[in-house]
Amino acid sequence: MHLTCLKTVATDPAIERTQYMPGVGHRMWNGLDDNNERAAAVITAFLQSEPSPLPNYPTRTGISAFLRDHR
Repeated sequence: MHLTCLKTVATDPAIERTQYMPGVGHRMWNGLDDNNERAAAVITAFLQSEPSPLPNYPTRTGISAFLRDHR
């Protein structure tokens, strides 16, 4: 995840959730493995105000650990 994005997550109260999708990279819709399905499920859940199929990660309080662990 790009450092600028993490700074935004840490400071913008309008951001409700963040899903880290390992193996996807910068292009969510890359057709590899189940990336398209995972991306669609996360976006659909958000638009329908439903819980995400992926954990809310990193959270605002977990950004330092996320960076420290080189995610």
